[in-house]
Amino acid sequence: MEKANILVVDDDKEIAELVGIHLREEGYEVYTIVDAVGGTSEVAHEIALRRMEQAGVRLTSVTQYICELQRDWERKETVPVFVQGLLDNGSFFVETLKE
Repeated sequence: MEKANILVVDDDKEIAELVGIHLREEGYEVYTIVDAVGGTSEVAHEIALRRMEQAGVRLTSVTQYICELQRDWERKETVPVFVQGLLDNGSFFVETLKE
């Protein structure tokens, strides 16, 4: 039986790293939002992301993940939710459009 995709989001890099790596070992397809994972320093943040990536966790951003959920602009019923999601998450893309 094929296992589900799982999105791991935590502002604590150690928790996100441990959970993500463990789920990959269990056979799940794991994604993490890199701009939602914190760290004690920029170096610690990068090291945690590299370890997750090496373990097979797919790294993505809030904006990219929301775009993947939307997939197609022909899905007009989800466009308001898509745009609100970007606004709520301080997307650089949407902030640029506001200017």
